[in-house]
Amino acid sequence: MTRAAVTNTTSVSPISARKAAPASLVRAGFYPARGQRLLAEPLVLLHGWGCDSRIWGRFASALNQQFDLHLIDLPGFGENGALPANLESLLPLLPKRGYYLGWSLGGMVATELAVTEPERVLGLITLAANGRFVATEAWPAAMAPATFNVFYEGLAQSLPGTLKRFALLCGAGLEKADLTWLRQAYLAGAEELSGDSYRSGLDWLAQCDNQQALTQLTQPSLHLLGDSDTLVPAAAAPALIERLAQAPVPGVVRLLAAGHTLFLQAEAAVLSAICEWLAEQQPLRDKSQVARSFSRAASSYDSVAGLQRRVGEQLLSHYRYAWQTNPEILLDLGSGTGYFSQLLAERLPETLVVSADIALGMLNHARVRGFGHCFSAADAEQLPFATGSVGGIFSSLAIQWCECPSSVLAELHRVLRPGGVALVATLGEGTMVELASAWQQVDSYRHVNEFTPAAVLTTLAGQLGFRRVTRQSECITEYFPDLKSLSHALKALGAHNVNQGQAAGLNGRAKLKALTAAYESLRVSAGLPLSYQVEYLCLER
Repeated sequence: MTRAAVTNTTSVSPISARKAAPASLVRAGFYPARGQRLLAEPLVLLHGWGCDSRIWGRFASALNQQFDLHLIDLPGFGENGALPANLESLLPLLPKRGYYLGWSLGGMVATELAVTEPERVLGLITLAANGRFVATEAWPAAMAPATFNVFYEGLAQSLPGTLKRFALLCGAGLEKADLTWLRQAYLAGAEELSGDSYRSGLDWLAQCDNQQALTQLTQPSLHLLGDSDTLVPAAAAPALIERLAQAPVPGVVRLLAAGHTLFLQAEAAVLSAICEWLAEQQPLRDKSQVARSFSRAASSYDSVAGLQRRVGEQLLSHYRYAWQTNPEILLDLGSGTGYFSQLLAERLPETLVVSADIALGMLNHARVRGFGHCFSAADAEQLPFATGSVGGIFSSLAIQWCECPSSVLAELHRVLRPGGVALVATLGEGTMVELASAWQQVDSYRHVNEFTPAAVLTTLAGQLGFRRVTRQSECITEYFPDLKSLSHALKALGAHNVNQGQAAGLNGRAKLKALTAAYESLRVSAGLPLSYQVEYLCLER
């Protein structure tokens, strides 16, 4: 990404902004995307000084339409008010990987994090974040030390009064209703914390110095500033551009018509800038790659599909009550070579079983073998079936390859008729943990797919309208004599790494030698372990 000059933007956000902060999105926590998800990894939001995650309000609600969100209370604030206000206290609160969006102090912390913990940060977005918050001779475009000291000393005299004055500076230019809301958001924290927490946070803010960090960023970055900001002057933009131009991956600086709380005052422009910038980053899983991978594996799949057979049979065993009456039409989603399509047809002779898979090679293989009678090339996130057209769905070890869990579950809910039941087996968080651990000792790339936590799936299913969601879990571990056998089994299944962030090109001999040595350290008497965290779901429409 090349350096960009300071520009003004007035483009309209593709996400509709909301006028009120929903009660369900005001505290720290994880919030799955409610619509079509644009990123495989979550967007991690870090707030500024004097407030907590409640400050994001309606802005977070708008982002949550298309992004998984992690709202984090910085140490010293909100739910983490008892923690020391420093980076070390923050690390245990963060997800393994994500894109980071930080406002003011949060943006400065996210910048430091991107340099000191680069494997966590895929991309960086800052709002009203300076190289330094308090001015020095080397960085004059910042708050004057005397002004900063006023706030520091004011905490001892009146915490609510100091927060009101700070909110007034942050909200300069806001409409009256938004300014009132902002002041209330600041004062909400004062009811829960002492002045010591706020002083600790001010110390953290004063000590943040990203003059060098900005030159060392290895991730793409976007930095948005307000042209009428009373805390981070617009004059900071040229200094930011100069530092970012020296980084291995130069960042982009944009100046918006707004003050310090630009995510409130220029909400549409900020949302638009964020979405446009994120759209330029690495794409999500390549569905055509998934389809080709499984098509190539069609002829070898059944020879190594012991795990798949076991999981599918367990799914039927766990929920044998699912189809007590004839579902008439039952969809085998991700049918593969048709093994379970045939089994379901035998168990439900009066039911039409439709074999559906994204891989044409798998469907052709099933057709040749006579496994199934009705076939459909189908993307689980855009099913080619009418609303309410099927009475049952069976899907074993398929949806984990999909891009957006909420889209898949929404489609299952749509095509099921009222009273219909979907049985789903998928892989959850912790799958192939041994392989991931071994690769981490070799390089920093992702070589193992990341799987959606089961709690996220059940939460989404409930939000999408399934009247009852039942879940059972199982960890299955297979053992292999050596790494070559393990790799062969995965290749024969078509289970390739399709997430973003993977290594490009072939792995060299030296890497494979290092991987072998790392994996050998995990050997047990039965061989080299490879674990699968299997989640069995029953979704009743």
